[in-house]
Amino acid sequence: MHRCALQQTTLATRLALLLALAASSAFAGGAGDPGAPWVTQIGMARSAGMADAMTAFASSNDAILDNPAGVGLNRSYHIELDGMDDVKYPAEGVIVSVADSTTMGIGSGLLFERWGAGKPGGRGEGWLGGLSYAYQQGGFLFGGTTRLLHFAGPGGAVIHNWSEDFGVMGRTGAWSFGAVLQNFSLDLSKIPLFPLTSALGIAYGTDADWHVSVDYKTNMNDTSNLKHLLAFGGEYLFDRTFALRAGYRWDISNHLGWITCGASIYTEKVAVHFAYRRRVEGAMEQALEAGVTVFLE
Repeated sequence: MHRCALQQTTLATRLALLLALAASSAFAGGAGDPGAPWVTQIGMARSAGMADAMTAFASSNDAILDNPAGVGLNRSYHIELDGMDDVKYPAEGVIVSVADSTTMGIGSGLLFERWGAGKPGGRGEGWLGGLSYAYQQGGFLFGGTTRLLHFAGPGGAVIHNWSEDFGVMGRTGAWSFGAVLQNFSLDLSKIPLFPLTSALGIAYGTDADWHVSVDYKTNMNDTSNLKHLLAFGGEYLFDRTFALRAGYRWDISNHLGWITCGASIYTEKVAVHFAYRRRVEGAMEQALEAGVTVFLE
């Protein structure tokens, strides 16, 4: 099964190359361009298929990036490898993560990310390490992720910076909701590409059947000129063995939009995920993501 999953991941990467080379329009591809496929858009494959509209119900590994409170949701132990490729821009990223929530209501996670974006004149790249924690208090889950960022930007600038994510999540019946503050740092001036952001999300559905969700996100790097984004997502699970996902992401401030879709195949021990994202407003950009999750408990 492991060999099959790796073959499917390799196939997904090849498909990403073909799709990106088929795009007809070209653009400069600087790491700081509005809507650049940068680290803030490189998520795990399940989340990517739903346009990252998972603040209200992210669980296990995807919660480390979307809302760390969700790390404590499921009684499980997961290892996941995700990769993203956009050759035309160009951009790429690899994420390795571990999530442990074997004690219900208490969770922890580890994350390592390696990424890069932009053509030589405006390229930035680096790595990110993270440690997540989550716990339950009453009917709410609370969590956080401590991050260490190493960033090498255009012109040889190298930055090391600590930042923190904070999240909360709650459920009532089939409704779930969440809020998260990301990239909180004592020195935000160092990392304009990684701004302080907030997200509010609401979703309806269950982990066994389907979800529909809406996220509202705010970029607070410039408090006098806040930037706003809406994300809509949905997923449908077939007998807990196959899932289909779709979403739409709208950057209100920069007038950019993306459509997304994804699929997952689940077995008792392994899951394989795929996601596709294409910009429909603004210059062409499209990418494929793939991931493999191993369930250890």
